[in-house]
Amino acid sequence: MTKNSIYAYLDPRPEKLNQIRYIGADSQNGLRAKNFAAHKHGHLKSLLISCKRLNLVPDIFILEEYSDEIGFKELGDEEEWYIAYYRSLGADLVNLSSGGVGLKNPTAEVRAGMSMGISKAAKGKRKSTESIAKREATRNLVN
Repeated sequence: MTKNSIYAYLDPRPEKLNQIRYIGADSQNGLRAKNFAAHKHGHLKSLLISCKRLNLVPDIFILEEYSDEIGFKELGDEEEWYIAYYRSLGADLVNLSSGGVGLKNPTAEVRAGMSMGISKAAKGKRKSTESIAKREATRNLVN
């Protein structure tokens, strides 16, 4: 029986110890929550890199578990509810959107990047050796 869940990453860094920083949906029996390398974008990636530099790993806290009978859309709806709830309590979440299936209600930062066409602007430009070295160092920290 597959378990679907809504999970949270708790910040292990001393200055934000055990604060909920990210909320996600997992329809893969816990694999999504445990696969930190799957998170490749935004503030969550930065949080994970910061933790790795300090030899720390966020704790995973299961907010709610569901049977395999819950659909993907319903699980996304639950994720949206939890994100809205914890944001209403003042949680400093690094989620890029309000959750759910697809990119719903992206943050102002994400919207700005999308409108600038960041991927198009960077396409074909030569990267400096320093930029390439930084990118490779970051990849090595995450993997």
